[in-house]
Amino acid sequence: MEKFSFTKQERRGILYIVLLIILFFTFIYYIEASISEEKPNFTKFEKELNIFEKQQTNQKLIDDTKYLAEQKLRDSIYKQKYYNKYNNYDKNYTSTYNKKKKNNYHNFNPNTATEAEWQSFGFSEKQTKIIVNFIKKSGGIKTKNDLKKIFVIDDKKYQELSSFIQIEPIIGEKLNESNLQQNKLDLNSATLEQLDQVKGIGTKTAERILKYRQILGGYVSLTQLNEVYGISEENYLTMKLGLLVNRLNILKINVNFADKQELSNHPYITYEEAKKIIDYRSKNGAFTSVNELFTNKLITNENLRYYLTNE
Repeated sequence: MEKFSFTKQERRGILYIVLLIILFFTFIYYIEASISEEKPNFTKFEKELNIFEKQQTNQKLIDDTKYLAEQKLRDSIYKQKYYNKYNNYDKNYTSTYNKKKKNNYHNFNPNTATEAEWQSFGFSEKQTKIIVNFIKKSGGIKTKNDLKKIFVIDDKKYQELSSFIQIEPIIGEKLNESNLQQNKLDLNSATLEQLDQVKGIGTKTAERILKYRQILGGYVSLTQLNEVYGISEENYLTMKLGLLVNRLNILKINVNFADKQELSNHPYITYEEAKKIIDYRSKNGAFTSVNELFTNKLITNENLRYYLTNE
């Protein structure tokens, strides 16, 4: 049996293979060493990120500036449009307004209504005198139907007035000039000292009455005294004998210019109602009459007819 041996050429080939293996593993070792020792460098990434964020901030500033400019332009166009709409009513509005102004219906007591009030309902000066004289001579209107006895009030006019008539109980025998004017104190012009002298009213109550008068803008009916804190039914029935109400100087709120705060400050207007009034006005333009607020159910308290105006 022959001995196992390599030829010279085979030994040389084996040597080359061993050297190649050693070189391969040496190369792998140095590659891994260099990779493990090299730390990641985020400087370039962070720089690019900062540049990107700065660009985004600048773009937002540009967008915000552009939006504000556009908003200002829209507001300017809206205001101009609203101003033109409000100030350029056509002839139909003028005739409608004059008609409603002539017949300014509101809640009233025929026994205490002034001549100016009767004329605001569309009655002439002569007709007004007939109505007032009839009420005085008859001892006052006790029911709505009593108005039908006045010949200058026809059925049509009675139907128009009927829903606004509020008759308070008549105390005493007959209404006369002395009872209505000379012996009674006007609730809307009385001072603290004058109210303090009225039977049933003390100093504290007088102060509350004056404070509520200021909040309301003036009293339109003696019954509003029942809304004043601390006034009992017994007090009211006593003090009303020495008082009357003159509605000529009632402070009114212009519904075409008042803001939400001014409207909601009135005791008869809630914040929600004030908001509805402003929203309706913004959408439809200026109100052509106070009655428009009632027909569109923006408000419901009938007493507000005295406190609101559209002119």
